[in-house]
Formats: sequence, C-alpha cells, structure tokens
Amino acid sequence: SPGTTQLRRELLDDLPNLDRLLSTTTLSLYPEAGWHDLRLMLAAVAFFVSAGQLARSRSAMMWLGWGMALVGLLIAGVALGHQLAGEPAIYGRFLPPRQPARAAPFINHSHFAQFMNLSLGFALGTGLSGLMKFRASRGPRGGSDWLQAILRGELRVAAVAFAAAGVIAVACALSGSRGGMLSLAAAASVTGIVGWSRGQMRSAALALPVLAALMIAAVLAGSDHLQSRVASRDVEGDRLTILKSLIPAWQTFPLLGTGLGTFEVVYPMYDQTSAINLFTHAENEYAQTLTETGFVGLAVVVAFIVMVMSAHLRVVKRGGRSGQFALGLGFGLIAILVHSMSDFGQHIPANFILTATICGLLIGLAGRNRAGEFSATTTWGRRAGSLVSGGLCAGLLLAAWQADTVRRATAENAHAVAMGQALAKHQWLGEDETFTRMLASAGRAVEHRPGNVLFRYDQNLLRWFALTRNDSGVLPRDEAGEVDPFVVEQAKQIMSEFRAARVVCPTFGPACSMEGQIALALGLRQRGEMLLARAMRLTAYDGVTIAYNADLAMRAGDVERARELYVRAIARQGIDHGEVMRRYIEDYGRPDLALELAGDTRWLLELVTAQLRRAGYPDLALVARQRWEVALQKTADQPSAAPGPLYDMAIVLRDRGDPAGAVPYLRRAVFGNPENAAWRLELARLLAATGDYREALDEAEAARRYQPSGEAAALIEEYRRRAATMPGN
Repeated sequence: SPGTTQLRRELLDDLPNLDRLLSTTTLSLYPEAGWHDLRLMLAAVAFFVSAGQLARSRSAMMWLGWGMALVGLLIAGVALGHQLAGEPAIYGRFLPPRQPARAAPFINHSHFAQFMNLSLGFALGTGLSGLMKFRASRGPRGGSDWLQAILRGELRVAAVAFAAAGVIAVACALSGSRGGMLSLAAAASVTGIVGWSRGQMRSAALALPVLAALMIAAVLAGSDHLQSRVASRDVEGDRLTILKSLIPAWQTFPLLGTGLGTFEVVYPMYDQTSAINLFTHAENEYAQTLTETGFVGLAVVVAFIVMVMSAHLRVVKRGGRSGQFALGLGFGLIAILVHSMSDFGQHIPANFILTATICGLLIGLAGRNRAGEFSATTTWGRRAGSLVSGGLCAGLLLAAWQADTVRRATAENAHAVAMGQALAKHQWLGEDETFTRMLASAGRAVEHRPGNVLFRYDQNLLRWFALTRNDSGVLPRDEAGEVDPFVVEQAKQIMSEFRAARVVCPTFGPACSMEGQIALALGLRQRGEMLLARAMRLTAYDGVTIAYNADLAMRAGDVERARELYVRAIARQGIDHGEVMRRYIEDYGRPDLALELAGDTRWLLELVTAQLRRAGYPDLALVARQRWEVALQKTADQPSAAPGPLYDMAIVLRDRGDPAGAVPYLRRAVFGNPENAAWRLELARLLAATGDYREALDEAEAARRYQPSGEAAALIEEYRRRAATMPGN
C-alpha cells in the first residue's frame, strides 16, 4: 500500500537504520487492531456457514428463529424493566454514559437498537411463517375465516411471535436511538413493499409500515425524552464533520486503506471536530470500511450485500413458508444496512454475529430449488465443505487462543493502570514494592501482546512516573542540583522504548509525545521540539501535547502561535486557564496576555487580579479588578442571578461607601440562601448604615436563629437600643 508505506517512512524518519526497519512492512499501519477485527470476522464467518447449513432443515431453521426471537424478547424485557424501575445503572451496578439505563444490558443505545431490529426480523419471520402455514393448510377465504381461527387459538403461535415483535419494537423506540427508530421505519416500509409485490400475505406485509408508524408516533407522543432526542442535533463530533474530515484520508489511501481496525489511530490526524474525546469509530460503517480497507474493501462489502439481498429477493419471490421467513429476516438486514450509515453497531460482536447468521440463512435458503429442496451434493462439494469446516475449526481455535492472550494482557494492563492512578492521587509517593508490582503487571501485559501499542505506552509511561516520582515531567535532582547519571540512563532507555512503540504503530501520537517530553527533560531541545510538533499532528485531541507546543512557541518568540495553541489546549482540557495565565505572568513576563485571556469572564478576571497582585503588577491588577466589577455588575443585574454574585456585588458597593445601593443586592442574595447567617449579619450592618435599625434588628435576630453567636447577640442589643430611639416608638 503506497500510502501507508510513505506515511510510515515520513513518521519514522528520525530513527536510525530506517531502511532496515522498513525492509519488510505490513499493509496495515497497526496490525494488532487488524487481528482484533479479523478474530471477530472469523467468528462471524463460522456463524454464517453454520446458519447456511441449518437452512437445509426447516425445523432447525424455525427453532433458530424462535430462539433468536426469544433472546430479543428477553433483552427487550431487561431494558424495559430498567426503564420502569427508573434504574440509572445497568443491573444496579454499572453506570452507562447516558443515564438512566434505557438500553440495558447494552452500554450504547444505538447498539441496543440494532440488536432489537435484528431480533425483530427473526420474530417477524417466525410469525409470518406461522401465518403462511395456516393459510396453506386451511385455505381461509376471507376475514371471517381468519377471525374464527384466532378465536379457536389456531394462530396462537403466530400471535406469540407478533406479540414478541411488538415488545421488541417498543423497546427499540424507547431506547432513544434516533437511528434505531429511523431504520425500523425504513425496514418496515421496504419489507412492506417487497411483501406486497410478491402477492402472498399482502395484507400482513402492508400492515408492517402502518403499524411501525403508529407505534413510533405513540411512543414519541408519550415521552418527552424521546421528543427531545429527535429534535436535538449533534454539536461536537457531528457525524457530517467526521465524514468531511475523512476525505483527505480517502485521497491518501484510496485502494487498500490504512488497515483493518486502524481508524482509532489514524483519524486524529484528520480530525476537524472540536471534540475533546478520541473517536474510536467513524459513526458510519461504510465510511470506516472505506478508510480502513480502501475502495477495494468497500467494493467487496457492497458485492456481499448485493449477493445476500439478491438471495433474499429470490427466496421471497419463491414464496411459501420459507419466503415469509426470509421476508422477516430481510427486515432485520435492511434495518442494520440503514442504521450503519450513522452508527458502528456492526463492530459489536452480538450485532455482527446476528447479522452474519441472517445472511447465512438467506444464502442457505436461496440454495433450495422451487420445490424447496436442495440439490444433491457432489463428492467434490462434500470434500470442499469438509475442508471449509475444518479450516473454520482450526481458525476458531487460533482466534480463541489469541483472544485469551488479549484478555490476560488487558487484565494485567488494567491492574497496572489502576495502581498508577492510585499513586498519582498521592503525588507518586509510595513504597518501592508498590512501584515494582505495578511495573511487573504492565510488563506482563506487553509480554502477552507485544504488538499492542497501548500496552507498550502504558508500561513506559508508568516507568517514567516511577523514575521521576512526579507528574510535572521534571527529573529528580540531588541537593547539589544535579541529576543522577543512573536516572539519565533510565530516562534514555524509556525514550528508546517509546521509540519502539512508534515502530509498532507510527500514527499513535501519545508515544511520540512522551518521547518528545522526555527529550526536553534531558535537554535534547531540538529533538523534543520535532517530536512534540509531530505528536500534535497525530493527536488533535490531546490537550497536553498542544500545551507543550504552545510553551515551545512562546519561548521561541512566536506569540501569536502560542496564543492560538494555548486556547486549543484549554478547550481540550490539557491545561487550565489559571496555569496559562500564571505562565504568561511569571514565566514569559507578558501579563498583558494573561489579562487578554481572562477577557470579560468574571471568575477569570478575579483569578488574574490575584495573580497580578502577587507578581507585582499593581496597575494591571487594578485594571483587572475594574473589569471584574463591570462583569460582576452585569451578572448581578440578571433576574436569575445566583446568590454568590449578588453577595459579591453588595460587598463591592459597600466598599465604595454605598450601603443603600448594596442593600437590594444582598437582600436578593439572602432570599436565595436564607440559612446563611453571615450574609444576614452583613445585611443587618448595611441596613443599620442606612439608618433602618428596625430592619437591621429583624435580620440580626434571623441570623441568630439560624446560627447563634456572640456577634449576633451584640448586634441585636445595639440595634434594639437604636430602634427604640427612632421616631414612632
């Protein structure tokens, strides 16, 4: 793949012996991710082939349909049960990103919706097949015959299947997945058209889109949450922006793509969104396939879809129970083909394997002749089938072994990272034995999966913190201010390990960033600047890397570049406003930039005022204070102002010698926080300063009720005496 080879050489051009390193290379930029997806694909192929064989037996096929419909019904019941109970966590233990848990046991409601639509296809196929069986055996001539059959219970099997389909459809709609509802409606419409055009069970086929529309309308009408979900739009990480960002990637890697599973480590190079999180998928299966496998891979996928849909139409056209069962299966397949344009649910094993099962059933059913029988299998065909089955078994054993090593490595890495997080909370202060156990666990993860760049990165990141025992990236020094030569050698060794991680996956920006940070700590400024600039290109979401580049730009005199990068770093949570303003004031001697960064934001102006005073800039501190007061006034004058700003405004006016102007603000603050005794005492003093001792006495007595104190008692005695001398007493 010319694109991946060129990019790999470009990103590793600083390494010695580059030609030797690249003498043999892979098509993929990150083979470990490709192995992950290939294991999933191999499992799906096994289900695909098995389903195709099951299609030879009508009874086995119908039992499979009933089984999958039952599984879908049970999963729908779990989700609906969580919603009825108002349970925010899955099984009361695991909190999903969006609460409450509307898609339990799935984390993502869109993935849940795909599973529901696939299960719905099995339920519909089973129900339609039951109706066709009754029609073929009893030959009903009109609605009265169907009604009599229902009353006699002859259609109870089909009724149960359709009831299960209804529950599954309701669970799909209530999950809040807009893509799920849209794909359900689209699949119902297409299935209705296909069923009507065939001529068998036309009424049942046409009823699908009508019932789907009525069900979705009823669910939307009864749920404010779903109405808001339908009306909402993505703000950050908009799907259209992601697709737009991928256009340069498609142009760079047109034929074979970047490698299966590499989207997560390639997309940050092209990311044009303002999101602070890492996108692991394209939110569009077709776009991700094009990115990872190029036009060749996408053409293979499209050809497979065409083959399966052609088989679906042939079986439906042939009619009979198999045709009606295939009609229902087609519903599930059409739904996920539509939903895959706005989600990555086919990367979830449950969904992908269920999709493969449907495809295998449709291909298997298409192998029957018009009488519903399979043609005789030749000797060569049986041998080929045996070879395929044997190959799949061997491949599954290999995949299972690899998956187990991944499981063990993931567990070891998670344990090491958890230990590191615990140490970080204590500023990396801990027993040497704790660090030894942490690094041993991280090392075992890399031993299990040496091709996993994340495990390599975590291992050496933890080694770096274990060496420095701080999170500021500063090497420890002795009392004379010197760095121990052993520490220097260890830091260089960690640098070389990060370099090795870059060879494993050249586009993994965090490894490049850490190597650059260590280079700066060792005084290798030129190399550090080069690596950090490259890392920022690879990790648009990493605010820490951007902050490092901003600092380098500022020290190099490129102020405009530094200002732009600091704003980006703050937006991506790599550094906070306070630290940037401190650097402007203390490190760079540019307090004007700190004041500019604060803008008209009240809390930032308050913070920069204190920083400027400490640094010895009284004039700028006064300017910041005045701007803070203006911003505070605007906030306090809002009808919905919070008690805190109202109190602050009252104190500002009090300090200006305007107690009468301060009283209205403090009254509003006390109204919003009536139990704050200190505020009530301050209000009492302001009222007394305006000569209103009766009101002052009331506030002081209220303050004593909430929090008795000697100060409150003294003020009450004073204000009672003064109130007695007021006119009217």
